[in-house]
Amino acid sequence: LIRERAFASSRKYKQEHPYQYPSPIIQISKGGEIVHQFRSPAELREYGFNDKVCVLVARGLKPSYKGFHWKFNNAE
Repeated sequence: LIRERAFASSRKYKQEHPYQYPSPIIQISKGGEIVHQFRSPAELREYGFNDKVCVLVARGLKPSYKGFHWKFNNAE
């Protein structure tokens, strides 16, 4: 019973705070074409992007970064 409650509250917390957990992020060109999909913001660092700035753009707090738009792919 305790484990079930913990799991349910954990799932609810993740739904209320989605930006604290790794989610796929999409790199979109200015023309609206998908350039690349990253598994998580941490993978962006491997490609030379600042993951924190990309997340700010994906959240709508900045207009773009390095000439690209960034969005979370919540379909997965």
